[in-house]
Amino acid sequence: MLKFKTILLFVLMSFFVVSCATQQNFNNILSKHLKDIDLNNKIKSGKYEKKIENLYIIIDRSGSMAYLENWKSKFFKSKIILYLINRAIPDLDIKTGIRIFGKDLWDMKTKTELSYGVSKHSKEEFENALNNINHASGKSPLSKAILESIYDLKKLNGKTAVIIVSDGKENIDNTLEAVNKLKHEFEDNICLYSLFVGDSKYGRLLMKKITENNCGGFYELDKLLSGEQLSEFLSKVFIKKSTDTDKDGIFDSLDKCPDTPANVKVNSSGCPIDSDNDSVYDYADNCPDTPDGVSVGKNGCPFDSDGDGIFDYLDKCPDTKTGITIDETGCEYKEYTQKIEEKQKPVIINVVDKDNDGIPDDIDLCKETPKGAKITKQGCWDIVNILFDFNKWDIKQFYFNALEEIKRVMKLNPNLVINLIGHTDAIGSDNYNKILSKKRSKATRDYLIKLGIKPERIIPLGFGESMPVDSNDTEEGRRKNRRVEIHVKSNK
Repeated sequence: MLKFKTILLFVLMSFFVVSCATQQNFNNILSKHLKDIDLNNKIKSGKYEKKIENLYIIIDRSGSMAYLENWKSKFFKSKIILYLINRAIPDLDIKTGIRIFGKDLWDMKTKTELSYGVSKHSKEEFENALNNINHASGKSPLSKAILESIYDLKKLNGKTAVIIVSDGKENIDNTLEAVNKLKHEFEDNICLYSLFVGDSKYGRLLMKKITENNCGGFYELDKLLSGEQLSEFLSKVFIKKSTDTDKDGIFDSLDKCPDTPANVKVNSSGCPIDSDNDSVYDYADNCPDTPDGVSVGKNGCPFDSDGDGIFDYLDKCPDTKTGITIDETGCEYKEYTQKIEEKQKPVIINVVDKDNDGIPDDIDLCKETPKGAKITKQGCWDIVNILFDFNKWDIKQFYFNALEEIKRVMKLNPNLVINLIGHTDAIGSDNYNKILSKKRSKATRDYLIKLGIKPERIIPLGFGESMPVDSNDTEEGRRKNRRVEIHVKSNK
């Protein structure tokens, strides 16, 4: 009887020593290993993203887990690693659960039960649940715990990481049969991780077999606690390298537009550039310089209700009938008739007007105006400059009517030869801009050739940035400088 009391006293004292050491060691170990592990920073960098939607832990609290190793029980070590996992979980919207198997010291029957969750993760509640799992005792129904987990996990959606913490001293056949049922039930939606504690060769074999042919892995708990594999393990469970689906240089986790077409320039959010803020991205915007507040269509251009080539916001006559020749305001063009006002010089008899444009030669700035051309008050052919987008040389739809007008005049004047003089803004090198200006004049020439004008009647020239019509210090000035001018070369 005295011998029994002595043994009991020794057991109780040992338990007291281990329990007192527990809280002190927890904080020491947690501080040591968590200092250099911050999965949140990896996710914030955009290089990594959340890998799982759920974390489910099965922990062995059977009698063999109460054995001491270096004055720490295997169960104590298991709790340490779970505290580490809980505090290392990044700030992700995931669900977590803890299932235990074994029994408390005073329970009569070994059992398995859901100790926490499965619910939205709370670090505080998760840790409280661990605090309430105090003792290891009884048999080891791991297979039953795994089968019960199937019912728990059926309620969840998405990828789940299942971590089994045990010394592996179980019935190997029953356990692997339960594992196979679990794998079959969830297939690719589950990753199994086994954390082996202890030194049992039989247990090590079982824990390795649990993770065979699965996306998880086998880890030795002592190596995790030493920090040797901890960072690798936590990263593998919770995060994965981010993808860049549209290959625009912005990872999907930070990309607000993950379906951007190839080779399209994007901003820091991964969305294509929209220079004029009209909600039509530049790569699909045929009019990327639309003024603020102007409504646009799907192609990014302002509306043109009457189809006369003058956008509604510039069109003073938005209901012009089809086929009517218009001026730059969108209204019907009326032939210029000279009016002599009181302040003008007296009418000179026998006025000379070689080009018959109604402007006397002595005040005519363009004395060889082609027949049938619309003219300015100065007697020059009234031709709009063809403007271009930055670094572009394609002809905008806006200028189709103007080019049709040039074709009309050239048809009326069979000997008319014109110069197409291309210009650029001052952005870029001189040599590049000369090449770009020549491309613009050639593109205008090609369009007129398609309209039926013979190539030899159109001379393309490129002057680069050398002849600006406005300041290159403003966007509006640069817009006007990106142009092709039409000049009469000869008309004999």
